[in-house]
Amino acid sequence: MAKKAKNKTGSGANIKTNASRRLERAKRLGKSENYIKDLEKHLSKLH
Repeated sequence: MAKKAKNKTGSGANIKTNASRRLERAKRLGKSENYIKDLEKHLSKLH
């Protein structure tokens, strides 16, 4: 039985989820505008 890869960003469909989750967290924690813009740019590339 194949082992499930752990802690590897970049497992297919997971990237989008991770990115959006990070974006939500950044907004909640009140990160800098630039950081949030950067994440949004990254997300838009993935769609």
